[in-house]
Amino acid sequence: MDKNIYSRTGLYIKFKNKNIIDRIAVDDLDITELEPIDYRNELIALYDYELPEIYDNYTVDSAYDFAEEILKDNIVLGVLLKADINKHLIHRKLADINTPEELKSKLETVSIRMKLLPYMKNKVNKLFMCVMHKDILSGVLDVSMHDTIEYTVTKTRNGEEILFFDSPKSYYEYLIFTFYLRDETVCECENCNRLFVPKTKKKTLYCDRVFKDGKICKQIGPIIKHKMLAENDLVLQTFNKEKNKMYKRMERSFTFGETSKSISYDEYTAWLSTAVTAKNLYLNNQLTVNEALEMIMID
Repeated sequence: MDKNIYSRTGLYIKFKNKNIIDRIAVDDLDITELEPIDYRNELIALYDYELPEIYDNYTVDSAYDFAEEILKDNIVLGVLLKADINKHLIHRKLADINTPEELKSKLETVSIRMKLLPYMKNKVNKLFMCVMHKDILSGVLDVSMHDTIEYTVTKTRNGEEILFFDSPKSYYEYLIFTFYLRDETVCECENCNRLFVPKTKKKTLYCDRVFKDGKICKQIGPIIKHKMLAENDLVLQTFNKEKNKMYKRMERSFTFGETSKSISYDEYTAWLSTAVTAKNLYLNNQLTVNEALEMIMID
């Protein structure tokens, strides 16, 4: 490893082949070589990640503390966020900030950058939804996907190209753009109803997420589906009925425009997120039938 290359806080990547990337995370002076990962799974990791609460205002210390908390759960996201903060706060060197107004301005910028995290998470979700429902959602993809993505390219002594990212926005936009250009496939798990990228172009019914008692959807999904068919489970039947109804209402808005019965993409995804959570909590015995139905059913 040529350590002279890895001199800045941020993430360095290179593609080993079409899909697998090598990643090196640099946090201050610490250089960590991460496990290679399919770049599509990097997007799935952000899609699945539960972001901590993001506030309107930060101090220097609280901004870095927030990044450190994320780093414990998601080293890539945490390192990229620290790099982004460094760019705007000059890495905690308060002596470099000459006036209180300058510090206030820098902290306001940091607060704005923090709010890009849920924006990027939502952008990944929107990408997956639009890819899966191309028939009606092709126009929902952000035009900004085609904007310039900021990253630096350096070369090792062997001539290999290394890409350097120092913000979550630039890194995930790069992955989103790559995913979009390659026309990747997205499926919805028939058990947990979360979106996932199948290992092949073929439609796949279940994902590999752990769902219940250490078992993944692929193992438990067919059992739950049989239970629904055999016992006419009220929650599962209601979920499927309401999901189909809400999807049709969203589809109507793209076909006929705004009507009294139509809903927007954002309204559909907001309902779906709540309903999926309720259904999965019910299947994990964390909600009663009535509690789950109250969250799923439409007024």
